[in-house]
Amino acid sequence: MGILRAFLSIPGHAIFGVFMGYFMGVAKFTGRRKKNLILSFVVPSVVHGLYDFLLMTKIPALAFFIIPLLYFCWKLTIRAVKIQEEKSPFKEDD
Repeated sequence: MGILRAFLSIPGHAIFGVFMGYFMGVAKFTGRRKKNLILSFVVPSVVHGLYDFLLMTKIPALAFFIIPLLYFCWKLTIRAVKIQEEKSPFKEDD
């Protein structure tokens, strides 16, 4: 558990921060402010809870599901950033 935490905690927390920032940004620039502000707290909290559960459970084999979880979340963050870049009014034309 300690080895997984040593290598995955920084990328994991960065991913959780992207989830929070994504929903806060959407809340700022869309009409669904309350819903997205709630999601900016709930989504990273749930994902972080699952992350902690997988690492702290008494079943060591579950700890290895942390890598697919973080990979899936990383792919979601990349997609979310690309979507918002395309919608941005500050987008630079190449």
